[in-house]
Amino acid sequence: KTFARIDVKPYQVQVTVAELGLVPSEDRFYTIDFDGSVRAGTGPILMGATGENSLDLPNNAPVSEVVRAAAHVLDVEPANLEVGLLNRHASTRRHFRRLDAA
Repeated sequence: KTFARIDVKPYQVQVTVAELGLVPSEDRFYTIDFDGSVRAGTGPILMGATGENSLDLPNNAPVSEVVRAAAHVLDVEPANLEVGLLNRHASTRRHFRRLDAA
């Protein structure tokens, strides 16, 4: 069988890949959108937003400021966001740490 239902919207996927440098200033983030477009950056990444609705914050912005800005861009309450931080010194292959809503 094929997936050819016209009334059903296909999944839209967005992936972000982190390339860790030897020091934080060398870190690079690449976001691949569902349409195949790629964005590269060095600062906070906002998933779920289009290119024109991205964050324009410095790399050293406080986490609370990034969360507030993301909530504003996505038009949601900050408590409804899923937030992860890069953990450069993780002892596992997973280098992101999810933050609690508090």
